[in-house]
Amino acid sequence: MTKAEVINAMGRPTSVSSNGNVEFLNYKLTETSERAFAGIYTDYFVKLFEGRVVSYGRLGDFNTTKDPTININTNSTENTAVKADSTKSKIEMMETELIRLRALYDKGLINEREYETKRAQIIAN
Repeated sequence: MTKAEVINAMGRPTSVSSNGNVEFLNYKLTETSERAFAGIYTDYFVKLFEGRVVSYGRLGDFNTTKDPTININTNSTENTAVKADSTKSKIEMMETELIRLRALYDKGLINEREYETKRAQIIAN
């Protein structure tokens, strides 16, 4: 896929950066309508080499060409499943807090400054 085809399919990127023959298109997208309502966006990137897509994905999980298998070390003292559930529940709790905060703002119970301050605190944690 070419850069023009990506932009045609996804729209204009939020930002573009490049280094030699490598170019990155940055998109800020929401994954659900609730996240959009709460103003929660996720960074997605498209990596192009010499004008053609070579990989894409979220920030932190960017390279879609990596090996998708998970290596589970049975000698590990950490329970990977519990750790993953803990991370997921933290994200879900943050999302719930942001949705509730947005509802307070929309009802006029808090002002914009209070909303933005609390929103920044929630996201920082």
